[in-house]
Amino acid sequence: MKRGFGFIVLLFLVSSLFSQEVAPNLKKRIAVIPFDSEVVSTPNLGRIVGEMFTTALVRLGAFDVIERSKIEAITQELKFQQSGMVDPSTAVAIGKLLGVEYILTGTITEFGIREEKKGGILGFFKNLFGGGAKKISKARIKFDFRIIDVATGKIFFADTGEGEEKQSSFAFGVGTDLEKWIGGIGTESKEWEQSAFSKATRKAVDNAIGKFALLFSPQGKVIAREKKTVIVDIGASAGLKEGMLLEVYRIHPIKDEEGNIVWVDRTKVGEIKIIEVREDKAKGEIISETQSVRQGDLAFPLLKK
Repeated sequence: MKRGFGFIVLLFLVSSLFSQEVAPNLKKRIAVIPFDSEVVSTPNLGRIVGEMFTTALVRLGAFDVIERSKIEAITQELKFQQSGMVDPSTAVAIGKLLGVEYILTGTITEFGIREEKKGGILGFFKNLFGGGAKKISKARIKFDFRIIDVATGKIFFADTGEGEEKQSSFAFGVGTDLEKWIGGIGTESKEWEQSAFSKATRKAVDNAIGKFALLFSPQGKVIAREKKTVIVDIGASAGLKEGMLLEVYRIHPIKDEEGNIVWVDRTKVGEIKIIEVREDKAKGEIISETQSVRQGDLAFPLLKK
């Protein structure tokens, strides 16, 4: 009887530890500071990259993202410039005034066009060659980014993002200077959205976010399944929305000789699409599975492409 009671206590302790491993994360407050683009001599590009990060982070659903207008108001009040603010001490000062936990910013290190012809690669250029058509042209962007923890003043995460987009021709018709072209075309315009520059930049932003998304994504657990329908234990309070895609993982805790969980392996078993959201729960439809999705599996929001 005592041995049975001891086993129950041990099972409860292990279950408690396991539940700590899979507990849903709260949404974090973050502000995106315009990137420094002085290296590529295109000032407006830093603002554009920042706006794309803001949009992508809102779409991810793991953050409360501060509006650009509030960031501009704080930076103007403190007489800071709107780009190039990558110094951790400066970012922390702004972050505290905004009441955020993290600041995301960075530096653009590459941006331009590369012409690929039969004779080989001609290299990157700043100018657009008078708006004429070029065969097999490639737009490319690369930037270093960092996420700064406002509470500690330390860099929480740092990496690079890069993207390329090929087009058979470029026909901008708005002048030959890259800086003037970006400055003169609204980022909400159809011309910008269809350009190789915009597509390459969005690829770079998604590439960057994909490297840290799981560090912040709300983490839920499948608590029920009926045919192709599943229920997860996180909802609107964790940032879930209808139409959001979630990756589902099967976890396997590895224990030491004393029975302590020292490692957790994860295997992707499928994807679900959220079709109904409540405050603390959500209903999803299984859209793919490599193994049968079942109760206890974990679900993480998937960054839309």
